Amino acid sequence: MVATSQVIALVSLGTVAVFQDIAVDIHLNTAADLMDMVAMYLDTVADPMDTVVIYPVTAADPMDTVAMFLDTMVT
Repeated sequence: MVATSQVIALVSLGTVAVFQDIAVDIHLNTAADLMDMVAMYLDTVADPMDTVVIYPVTAADPMDTVAMFLDTMVT
């Protein structure tokens, strides 16, 4: 498990969307795991776009990019 505390990362369509201000732990095995967490989060907020920052995926493996952003965003 990766303790994100403030970040959910979603790999989709060549982007990483980082959802802040939510406390969760996510298991970075598959993109489907991330999709499930993001779907649950989107169900709880009125205007999710207010809390989304989009970054380009630069790593060869999108999951490496997710890990990279988690390393830089999570304190």
